[in-house]
Parts: sequence; structure tokens; C-alpha cells
Amino acid sequence: MAKCSITRRCGHTEDVQIYGPGKDRDNKAQYETRKLCQVCYAAKCNADRKAAAEAGAQAAAEAGLQALTGSDKQIAWADQIRGKAIQQIDALKAKAAAAGKDWGSDEAAEVRALVDKLLGQTSAAWWIDHRN
Repeated sequence: MAKCSITRRCGHTEDVQIYGPGKDRDNKAQYETRKLCQVCYAAKCNADRKAAAEAGAQAAAEAGLQALTGSDKQIAWADQIRGKAIQQIDALKAKAAAAGKDWGSDEAAEVRALVDKLLGQTSAAWWIDHRN
């Protein structure tokens, strides 16, 4: 077990505890240099979450969906989830069209009704609870 001072990919230096046999420590230390420091990693994750939430909100707005209700954190998370759902629905529509199925046909009416009910949910908590 050794404590090493590692310069991360972002340029910041952190002390890292490296476990294992001495012969493997150099490789583990080299691996740690390719990572971001904890502060930069947290900032990157927050930026990625914010971008995904904005993309989801934009997709919902383009689809003409109502804004979600809930706390700011819930809405940001639910916008991501709903954005992914919209992408999946669009992919299913494209797959159906490629197979010669018409989305506007009477056969698809039941599926369209379910999709409309799904996309009509405005509670952020509902989207979070049903994310899987």
C-alpha cells in the first residue's frame, strides 16, 4: 500500500492510495493519471446532466409536450428520461415505417393512444418512478 501524488489529466494534483503488489503500482499510478480529479469529474458530471436535461426539454418542446411539474432537480432528471423515451418512440416509428407499417393506420391506433398517454404525463415524479 502506497500513497502517491498523482497529476491528473486535468492538471490538478491529488494524493491517491494505491493498493497491491509493488510491481503493479506503476501501472496503477499511470492509470490514475488518465482520470480527472474529483472536483473536475464532479463538474463534468454536472455539465453532462445539465446538457442531457436541456436536450430532453428541447425534444419535448419540439414534440409539443407540456412542461413537467415538480422540483427543479426532479424536472432536470425527468427531462433526461422523457427525452430518451421520445428518442425510443421515434426509433420505433422509423422501424415500423421501414417494415412498411403505417403509423397513421387503424392498426396503430391503440399504440398511438398509449404513446399519447405516456407523453401526456406532466409529473416529473411519474417519469422518475417509471424510468425503467
